[in-house]
Amino acid sequence: MYGNIGSSTRLDFTVIGPAVNMASRLETLTKQLAERCCWSRAFRDFVESDFDLERVGEYPVRGFNDPIELFAFNG
Repeated sequence: MYGNIGSSTRLDFTVIGPAVNMASRLETLTKQLAERCCWSRAFRDFVESDFDLERVGEYPVRGFNDPIELFAFNG
């Protein structure tokens, strides 16, 4: 979801929801894995033919029940 959130004195345009939470958690994992960018399997499947990606493993992600399979740039 996206839109203006706040009050009449402080209004921000923002996005919220599971996809935003996942993106934030994956960005945090890039530091732990020393990768510039980590992609979920769902995103990797969507752009598979455009990038050379390698599997880096499955990791628990805060706020999600199952571990997420992650991919990173190959090389």
